[in-house]
Amino acid sequence: MDAPTLAVEVNKACEVLTDLRYFRDEASTSAALRTICRLLNEAAGGEERSFIYQVATSAGGVSALLGIIRCCPSISVLADAASCLSLLVQGNERAALDLASRDVLSPLLPLLYPRKQQHSSSSDERSKYPLSSHSRFLWTRERLPLYEAASSALRKLTYHSSDLERTLAQRGGIRLIIELSISPEFLAETSCYSPTAKKEFAKLTLGQKYMANAAPAPKTTRSDLLERFPALASLEHGPEYPYYVVDLVTYERKWVVDSIIDTGLVWPNHAPFPEGAEPVWTCVGVVCVEDPGHVWCQFCIDKPKPKVDAMVAALRSMAPPTGDEVIDDIPEVGDFCIAYFEPKYCHALSSIDKGALWGRGQVLGVEPGAKLRLLSLDFGTTATLPLSHVRPFLRECSGIPPCAVPCKVLGVAPIPVCTVVQENAAAVLRNLAYEDAAYRKEIVAFKGVEALLQLSHSCDVARGTTGCGCYCST
Repeated sequence: MDAPTLAVEVNKACEVLTDLRYFRDEASTSAALRTICRLLNEAAGGEERSFIYQVATSAGGVSALLGIIRCCPSISVLADAASCLSLLVQGNERAALDLASRDVLSPLLPLLYPRKQQHSSSSDERSKYPLSSHSRFLWTRERLPLYEAASSALRKLTYHSSDLERTLAQRGGIRLIIELSISPEFLAETSCYSPTAKKEFAKLTLGQKYMANAAPAPKTTRSDLLERFPALASLEHGPEYPYYVVDLVTYERKWVVDSIIDTGLVWPNHAPFPEGAEPVWTCVGVVCVEDPGHVWCQFCIDKPKPKVDAMVAALRSMAPPTGDEVIDDIPEVGDFCIAYFEPKYCHALSSIDKGALWGRGQVLGVEPGAKLRLLSLDFGTTATLPLSHVRPFLRECSGIPPCAVPCKVLGVAPIPVCTVVQENAAAVLRNLAYEDAAYRKEIVAFKGVEALLQLSHSCDVARGTTGCGCYCST
């Protein structure tokens, strides 16, 4: 994205954040915060991230962001704001130093308090724990996304700013971070793949062809189909949609999941094929990625080649839409159609990102503004398209099963969100220990070493590995 276009996008988002009319509108505030997060995630490098921060600062967005973190009562908005803050300082030392000068810890640190802090009669004790309304909550599963985002921001801030580390220590933050690193075990029940893991897995697999040991998922293991492939929930026959379990191997005979596991963004999962499954080897192509454990694959079996060739020829002969077409017969939910899928309209990481094309679609819903939400039967992505991009179903396209099939990938599992929070806490302690011997003594005094050893062991057990983890280096 060029600089002028990027500046316009950032300014629009900041306009919402700084407008008091939107302060109580959670949806608008979250949408603006997520727009900035998306732009930061898509940034080509550090210079582009710095440019976004400069534009956001000039537009008052950074001040508004800190105000939201300080005052907003909504957990979901706070989590979005903390995520935005974390991305703003990622690889951007100047941003971290600027935020440290704005006393970013004052609103950020209370988001991590695990329980209500008791007021003390001592003014010195009160100054160590800057109380706010956020400190009156217990550690709860509902606030886990907030803990993840806030701990990630704190991890990056302490990496860049020694002044901020000093402030953190003065406010009793070391003890808080040690407690956070061994947070209650019940939080570990919540786990999901991070956006970074999804992006890396898509970069690795999208558009690639593999050998796959594949089998239809038995009915007893289909419970996660609609959760992991939410587009299918809109279809009446969604629960009965074809669903496969696959083990992907490159033509060089290497397990595909090993590459994403090596990044540390996911954990290995040694679960075998479900009981009752009868896998067979076949060739597949990954065409859409929901997350590292769930993808859409095109199978090179069960498709009559003459019919497929005729379908492809018919689709390629269609001219791109001009936008002036008049559509009289509007499809209904569940209807099949032919649609012109363009990358700018698609909502998933898909092979369609490489260029627009005509393909078979199924209507998932009717949207305002004469638009249809569609599922691509051949690429697995969903898209909200104008009616001018939709045509009646072709005779040449009938009688052929969907080319894209939802698949569960064996060998990989998401890192529990609780573990991400704990790892962020351990990294903050590492930053502090590296900076000053006084901080190291305080970590030892509060039994931080024992906490890190306990965390390292629990992570090794969960990963299925042995030995001491990296946290002991503190």
